[in-house]
Amino acid sequence: MLLHDYGLPRGYAVNDVSAVEHLSRDPLKYQAGVYRKAAEILKDQGLDSVLDVGCGMPEKLLRYVAPVSSAITGVDLPESVSAFREAERFAFGDWIAMDLERSPGLLGSRFDLVIAADVIEHLRDPDRLLAWICAHSDERTWILLSTPDRSTLGVSRRGPPRNPHHVREWSRREFRRYLRGRGFGLVESLALREPDGYSCHLCVCRRPHEPCGELARALGEISAEAEADSGATRTTLGRDNA
Repeated sequence: MLLHDYGLPRGYAVNDVSAVEHLSRDPLKYQAGVYRKAAEILKDQGLDSVLDVGCGMPEKLLRYVAPVSSAITGVDLPESVSAFREAERFAFGDWIAMDLERSPGLLGSRFDLVIAADVIEHLRDPDRLLAWICAHSDERTWILLSTPDRSTLGVSRRGPPRNPHHVREWSRREFRRYLRGRGFGLVESLALREPDGYSCHLCVCRRPHEPCGELARALGEISAEAEADSGATRTTLGRDNA
């Protein structure tokens, strides 16, 4: 296994994902166990601030997390966030439109708990997701990363995924290997049964003390892109005020 293969077998075939799957028709159907686990950690550890990366329609945040957190931030694609941002029932959170694959900004905050529920399999470069999470966490942050367990989906270990919206899929062992190879500390590994019969693999993690290698590269790219976007904004404002 090679580290730059994201823990997957050499020669693994990926999907060239050109269309992104947006809001689910049933936002409570999948990953409920991830959000229940998040609520459990928040209560047991006395934590508050939550960042949900790729939050989708925030029904699960409303049901499971909002009762135990007063500081919820959700990030998703602009076309997804626009569909619910103004809804009164979701006024409990701050909703930010952002594309993690295309010049994601930095929020300038660290969070007690970060969720990325079944997001990583949709990304061409999952290191960018992990690096972005590192930029918004510290050594005390609880990080919940989940992804479908390929070994329960009945597809080849060589890929590509059957789901056209998934770039790649991991087995439980491969996903743990990938996260450990990037320096994440694994606190707990859970198999969560989903309604369609497959399992979602949830890793409860701690971030690396110092991102290095591929994560350092991705974090450097994201920081440079955020600074370039900020500089462009300052230039535009300066012209407007001239």
